[in-house]
Amino acid sequence: MWGRQRLAPDLFLEAARRLGANPAHALVFEDAVSGVKAGIAAGMRVCGITTSEPAAVTSGTDHAITPTPPTTKAAAASQVTGGVDGRTPSGSA
Repeated sequence: MWGRQRLAPDLFLEAARRLGANPAHALVFEDAVSGVKAGIAAGMRVCGITTSEPAAVTSGTDHAITPTPPTTKAAAASQVTGGVDGRTPSGSA
């Protein structure tokens, strides 16, 4: 589709163009080194998510996120949904 490697800067630049966004004002969230490099090459701010390659993925990024794995299914659901009506999901207390 793009005629280049999977995460070349073109992908991010095209997404910004389609959204009518200035690439310098865009923020890329990436968990792959190639995606981080592509976002930086596109002139965008990059937040590295350390799920796959912790040290390598944050090199050169503006921000980094290191997810903490939930200990139970209920805790995982709470992280995603915030609980039901702001209450703690049953079984997670």
